[in-house]
Amino acid sequence: MRRIAQTLAVTSAVVGLGLTALPATASPLRAANGATRAEHAAPAPTPAQRMALERARRLSALRNQRGAIIGLVRGPNGAPDANVCVVASGALATHRTFTRPDGRFIIAGLPRGAYRVEYRGCSPISRFVAQWYGGLTRTSATPVLVSGSAPVRLAPVTLGMISPRFTRPATSARPISPVQRADNLISRLASGHEVQASALANNVAHISGRVTRRTGHALARVCVFAIPTHGFFGFSAQTSVSGTYTLRVYPGRYYVDFLPFCAPKLNFAPQLWKGAGSVAKARVLKVKAHQVIRHIDASLGVGAVITGRVRTHMSPHPSLGGLCVFASGTKGQRLFFGFTTTRADGTFRIPSLATGKYQVSISGCGPSSPYLPAQLAKPVAVTNGKVTSGITVFVKLGGSITGTVEDTNGKTLSGICVTAFSNQNFGFATTASNGTYRLIGLAADSYQVQFFTGCGNNGPYGQVTLPKLVVVRLGHVTPHVDAVMPLDSRRRLL
Repeated sequence: MRRIAQTLAVTSAVVGLGLTALPATASPLRAANGATRAEHAAPAPTPAQRMALERARRLSALRNQRGAIIGLVRGPNGAPDANVCVVASGALATHRTFTRPDGRFIIAGLPRGAYRVEYRGCSPISRFVAQWYGGLTRTSATPVLVSGSAPVRLAPVTLGMISPRFTRPATSARPISPVQRADNLISRLASGHEVQASALANNVAHISGRVTRRTGHALARVCVFAIPTHGFFGFSAQTSVSGTYTLRVYPGRYYVDFLPFCAPKLNFAPQLWKGAGSVAKARVLKVKAHQVIRHIDASLGVGAVITGRVRTHMSPHPSLGGLCVFASGTKGQRLFFGFTTTRADGTFRIPSLATGKYQVSISGCGPSSPYLPAQLAKPVAVTNGKVTSGITVFVKLGGSITGTVEDTNGKTLSGICVTAFSNQNFGFATTASNGTYRLIGLAADSYQVQFFTGCGNNGPYGQVTLPKLVVVRLGHVTPHVDAVMPLDSRRRLL
């Protein structure tokens, strides 16, 4: 019996069944007195059994060992990009995180094994194509091997702009398609942001020209885009005070799109090269490596205008001022866009549209809007030189999550990034000087809430993911969603 018990203990240790406690297994045999136990003591384990036990301990330690994946995500212009979802999926686990404002991320607590890493925009207004580390699809992605506690450092990844074939059509419940194509990107472009090909690339080409009024006078601050014939906004620049521009692009086939919405005080009709008011009449520009193409010019006439007002059924309600209003062209005008922001009373004016039909949508101009995105059910028809007025868009007040973030000593932490996400929705906030935060404008849903450094606080704190989902209702505040940030020595690796 003692030999059987001993053999069972060794075998169970090898297969990980947790029966390695030989004394407990053999306890029925110890009912005799001390002399008897000494006389019949079990022999020492054989060398083979000791080797099996040691191997079982090593295997158990390896199974319990956790590793991490760290890396850097850049936007199309090469600058670090924040709040990009990064997902590591493997046979044993799938972990998710977000990039910090410096574009870096860490996915910790990964069991040993091979993982495929996906990068995608977390928000329904994401402007990035979902892509995988080392490949275009999950199948072609490069497996990332986590073999120990030392973090695996990935090469920096540069994301590409979203293409129409990746966008999901809007539904009556979530009318987000125009916002998905325009929000963030258009507002950044309107503020002077440019997207150019890398000056260090060995196959760069240049496109240049001049934009004027019909009278021949120069037009400044007109946005000029080189749009791939099978994609969305590729490269952009703004005209100077003399009306000139230069685009740095890669080889390809492009529409050149002249959009005056970057100069909000003007009203000129957008145009595609060569003098076209629709995609069907536009001329495709073929660009080769190292080519310098000049005199891609435009002469713009008077545009169309949409005026209206944003309203809400809630009373009282937060200010309706400062909301972003987008006019996205449809069909032949699908590469034309208008943009403005609402006044304090909710009224708006969208100039610089070309004759055609436009989908009008409303969105917060940043992560701090209390209102949900909204969209008119039908496109608005406009005509050059005329004003289409009386447009009304109703918006709903979203829900909120509030709370406080502290360290393990009870000290409140400012500058902590706070994100709330579900399969369809996303929210972002930063803790204030007293450690409090407020996530607003959330759709009704159940959210996973995460806390991490990088929004002004770069202390050695580990990421915290709340174990329970937080339920949000429209027009209501979900309070006391608090977090305690533990110290994390691995942060020094970043």
